[in-house]
Amino acid sequence: MNPIWEYQVGQFGSSLRAAKPQEVEDFLNEAAAEGWELSQVAAMSNGSKLMVILQRKLAQHTRKRHSTWP
Repeated sequence: MNPIWEYQVGQFGSSLRAAKPQEVEDFLNEAAAEGWELSQVAAMSNGSKLMVILQRKLAQHTRKRHSTWP
């Protein structure tokens, strides 16, 4: 059986200031303590913004839905 994944996205920085390394590190450490793994990091717009995508396996086959998309 293939694992069922749950995802979390964090955004850091803005168009006026770059992402602070300590802010990203704190986010990743807190998430890791809750069982999240880093999946991907992407630079956004002019490179001062970061999108951090985390994933973790669901223990059960229940996933929180944030939208009504089918």
